[in-house]
Amino acid sequence: MKNIRHTRTLFYYDGVQLFEARDAIGGNYVGVLLPDSAEGEQYLVVGVSPEDLREFRAGGIDLRALLLKQEDVGWFIATPRGDVTEPLEIVPQGGRLADFPHLPREGFLLKAAREDEALVGEAKRRGNLMFSLSVEPPEAAQGHRIHADTLGRLLTLTQRLVKHAYGAALRKLSPDALKCIDRSNAHLIDVVEPATAGSFRVVFEAARTPDLVGGHELSRAFERIDALFAASEDPAATLRAVKEARGHFAGSYIRLLQFLAETRTGLRYSWARPDFERARAQGVAEAHTRPLVELLGSMASLGVETRIVVGVLTKVNTKTGTWGLHDEMTGDDVAGRRREDGPSLAGLVTEKQRYRFVCEEVAEEVQGTEREQRVLYVTAIEPA
Repeated sequence: MKNIRHTRTLFYYDGVQLFEARDAIGGNYVGVLLPDSAEGEQYLVVGVSPEDLREFRAGGIDLRALLLKQEDVGWFIATPRGDVTEPLEIVPQGGRLADFPHLPREGFLLKAAREDEALVGEAKRRGNLMFSLSVEPPEAAQGHRIHADTLGRLLTLTQRLVKHAYGAALRKLSPDALKCIDRSNAHLIDVVEPATAGSFRVVFEAARTPDLVGGHELSRAFERIDALFAASEDPAATLRAVKEARGHFAGSYIRLLQFLAETRTGLRYSWARPDFERARAQGVAEAHTRPLVELLGSMASLGVETRIVVGVLTKVNTKTGTWGLHDEMTGDDVAGRRREDGPSLAGLVTEKQRYRFVCEEVAEEVQGTEREQRVLYVTAIEPA
């Protein structure tokens, strides 16, 4: 017979309902409490892979699917002699696991429903928009942990996605509607719970409180983000959604997917406003990140926005390919570059002549930092 040892309780309700365990050589198992029987308290025990266990903890698959994915490995029954945290002897069972009458029903997602319910309660208590993010990187298989650089990059990419989603939402509004909106710091989110138990979960609150009529600007961003993640299981639908989003918003989504693929983790998030009865939740499973990156990663144009600048040329350098223009629309001095295959800067006149520069605005990361800068590359030049 084989013994396993309890390592973590995953679900507790009047006793341990679901737990993780390991054997002497590091194999992973889950144990599910069975209905009362003449034998006393018993658990269905199934060996699981670390990858599948992480996906279950992140909400990517339900409990029934987790168990049935391991059917070829065999399944066991454990009858604790005392507390479930003491070493457990597991007894191999014959027959197909799929025919076992006491398998859990479909739809049991670990903690997701309870976490979302708590998020709604917290949004009502704080009177503000709340947002939670859960990941299961490989190091989480060894306990409740995440590499510091992984966490730092995740937070940066998440804030960047929210920022660009908000900007994309504003571009759908009319100029008159924009005049009525206070956009100062509306895209910012604050960490209020840095590492809750279970899956590695971070809870955020909108940095700015709602306006006097109870609306919240950040809702615009999350509605746009939901539309992208809702298509994550369908590559064709994802491509359509990203093409529609385009620009820096699409680029930030692609960079987040690339990060998830590199760190071998899925992601689940939920958000709620004080007026919500139920949180809204989306995510992407680890198994879907790499195919999506392969589909979207080569389409650099999806992360580019077109910007037109009209005004007087303030500086030009044909050797370095750099230029400056006073933007009449915003009143700002704008600087940009010329690519090798871009229009020539020779013959342009500063200070006197007005020009219309059609540009591609590219969001680039500053080497060695977590900062992002926007660079304008001119693609066409016309007298204005």
